[in-house]
Amino acid sequence: MFQITNWHLQLADGILMPSLRKYSSLAAMLLTFLIFVRYQKKALVILIKMHFMFRVSKFIRTVILLVSLFIMITSCNNKKNYDESKSEIKQIEKDFQKLLISEGAASAFYKFAADNAVIKRENDTLIFGKEEIKKYYTNPFYKNAVAIWEPDYIDISNDQTMAYTFGKYEWTFIDSTGKKTNYKGIFHTVWKKMLDGSWKFVWD
Repeated sequence: MFQITNWHLQLADGILMPSLRKYSSLAAMLLTFLIFVRYQKKALVILIKMHFMFRVSKFIRTVILLVSLFIMITSCNNKKNYDESKSEIKQIEKDFQKLLISEGAASAFYKFAADNAVIKRENDTLIFGKEEIKKYYTNPFYKNAVAIWEPDYIDISNDQTMAYTFGKYEWTFIDSTGKKTNYKGIFHTVWKKMLDGSWKFVWD
């Protein structure tokens, strides 16, 4: 698939735009909009330049300004949606931890796992599916175990349907004599938004 790079943007801004002056302003506007539809902020700058550089009719000027306004609004909405999704993931990580502490690892991992989730555990063992994940955590080893963690980093895909987190975790295991053993490490979790709008992890 063709990918537009910064080089293409510089070419259009410095060379393509001046050469387009001898063509119709409508064709210039449409071509620029098609090229830069995925680069909203830079497209906005280009369109504003076109508004002042070309000798265009009042109608074309109005169209350029409306397109510019649309780009600005879309950009703001995308930022708002990104921040909202990021807050959702942060809260889900907290809910995940609370459920693990109150009901145990098996219940928590089962609730927050997607049907096709995969987890990697000791010796690079992969466990496939939420049912097998639940079975893994029903091991007596995890009966009195609790974990605490907090993501140090959260990122969301542009369409707000995928996310990933990573950070530090600490498991505390209590044996039959009451002795506590702690294990620390780094976690990496991938989340996916389901059709019902809920987030489930697909990798941990």
